[in-house]
Parts: sequence; C-alpha cells; structure tokens
Amino acid sequence: MQSVALTVLCSFSFTQPSLALLSNVAERPADDIDPMLLRQTAVEMSSNDHPTKFFPRSLRGRNLIISGDSNDREFVIRMCREFNGDLQTLPSARLFYGNPWGAKSISYPPESQPRKCEFDRFNASFLFLFHMGVSGDKPEESWHHGPVERRSESHWPQVGGMHVQITPKELLRYVWPAAIRTLLPTRPMIFLTQSSLWDTVPFVESTGCSQYTVKRAAKTWQYGSYVVDHVSTSACQQIFASEWFERASDYLQWLRHGSIHPDMIMWRTTPNCPFKQEFLQALHGRLAKVVVEAVRNATEGPWARVKLVDWRSHYEVTSDSQCNGIHYNNDGYSGYWQALKDALKEGLEQTS
Repeated sequence: MQSVALTVLCSFSFTQPSLALLSNVAERPADDIDPMLLRQTAVEMSSNDHPTKFFPRSLRGRNLIISGDSNDREFVIRMCREFNGDLQTLPSARLFYGNPWGAKSISYPPESQPRKCEFDRFNASFLFLFHMGVSGDKPEESWHHGPVERRSESHWPQVGGMHVQITPKELLRYVWPAAIRTLLPTRPMIFLTQSSLWDTVPFVESTGCSQYTVKRAAKTWQYGSYVVDHVSTSACQQIFASEWFERASDYLQWLRHGSIHPDMIMWRTTPNCPFKQEFLQALHGRLAKVVVEAVRNATEGPWARVKLVDWRSHYEVTSDSQCNGIHYNNDGYSGYWQALKDALKEGLEQTS
C-alpha cells in the first residue's frame, strides 16, 4: 500500500500573484485599494437604515466588549449612532505595570484605534478592540507575517515610539485588561470576539494552498523514493480550518483564564463578502462550520457555554451589491445586530 504523509511547506516569498481584491499594499497608497481599509463612504448611514430600534434588555446595565476587525468596528459605530450614544475614538490608552515593553501607554493608528460608545439612557457601554487574527499568535504562521507586516503603519500600535505587532495572547494579557478597567464603568461584562479576515486574507495573499502537499511513494519497491503532490482545494480548506480552530481554541482558553473575567463569551461568524472571491467564501464557510459544531457540542473546555452570534446565517450574501469589499452595507450590519439579539435571547434573557 502507498503511504501518505502530510507536510506543510512554508514559503517566505510573498511575490506570488494574489487575487485582484487582495493587492500588495506595499506598492500602493494606503487608501481603499487595500481590502483591510474601509472606504469612508461605507460609514455614512441614514436614521432609516435600521428597521428595528430595540435595545435588548440583556445589554442594559452591561458592558459589551467586541474584539475583532474593521467589520466589528463599523458595527459599533453604526449602533452607537442608531441609539444616539456618545462615540469616542481613543488614539491612546494606559498600560499597566509589568508589560513586556516597559511602557506606560500605547497609541494606535486610525485603523486599529479602540472605539467606545456610552449609552447613558441604557446604562450600557460598547467597546471595540482590534486584533490581527489568531494566526499571528506564537508560533506565528509563516504565511501570516508578511501580509500583516506590510500593514504595520496602518494597523500596528506604537509602544515607545515604535510600531509593534502585538499578538492576541499579549493583547488579552497586557493591553485589553487595562483598556477595559480604565475606560469603562464597573458592570457585568459580555465579551464578543471572532477571528476571520486577518487569518484568511493573509493566507490567500501569500502562499495559499500551495504550501500544503502530500508525500506519496513513487513505487512501493523503491524505498525512500516519493513524489510530492499538491492537496485538493477541498483538502486545503479542511487543513486550514483545522489549524485555525486549534488556534481559536487556545485564544478562548487564554480569555477564560486571564484577568478580564467576562460574564459571558460570544463568538461571531463571518458572511460572504467579498462576494466574488469564492475561495475566501469557502474558507469562511469552513471556519463557521467548525465553530457552530464546537458551540453546539462542547460541554467542557474553551467552547463550553460560548454563545454563537451567527452573522453568517442571519445575512445571506447573494450579490456583489451587498458588499463593500470585505465590508458590508447597512443592511449587512443590521443582520449582525439581529444575530447578536438572537444570541442574547438564547443566553442572558433565558436566565433572567
């Protein structure tokens, strides 16, 4: 019988052609060409864009922390405007003693600045915190570092006057607890998080599926002789999702055992923008599938009692007109809001 062994070939060259959407930002101005930068027109909204103006009872008297990417940032901005909250953009924040950089504060470029919204009439706060994907945690995936480093000036925070890549684990340990404690009133806390675009887009931009190969014996009677085949697209997606899930599970474990102490942990899925990028959509589908199964079946471990904010199932993308690159139009963020409300209904509101 032929013996098959899976090997991962890590390439440090990022010069391969990538999808048209996923341009090499090192060669272009930092504007709407980069899929990780949101076009300014997307943040404009009308007071009639959201059909339901109900602020859930389970968010009143609580802090909602949302850690993720620019879609989560835009969601916080829109909801703050929708419910007439007080929105603050925070270019810098305190750091507590004992951080590995020996710094007293941290500053952020506009793309990754925290956003805080105070809803005085609901005695509630929303706080957006940015991270660049669980694939960046140590040991960082080799394909992740190049695309992320090319966006250092637009996304990496500054500590001691230098741009620094801070992993999600370091954010959970050193940065986010200080931000939460210094920026928000003391209230029960819901922590909504996710990791998707900052994992999938760098993967597609760099080596993609070409890094996954199968060693296959050339002939059964020639010991040590083999040929190398690339895995199928479906197998590639499965491998990526499996490796991502292990990192996402570690990330939740650090959240559970850190100093933030949320009363509830929630995880959101990602819909299908950009619409015309089928491989990217397939990756997000795979990630959503493993998360849905973990949330449904886990009775212990990092995924136990996690509430699913299934944005993907609440907002079906069937046309490119629903997308703004990797971002969404107003009805897309309305779908996010509905997914959050439904998850809360199944969580806190069941026990109230």
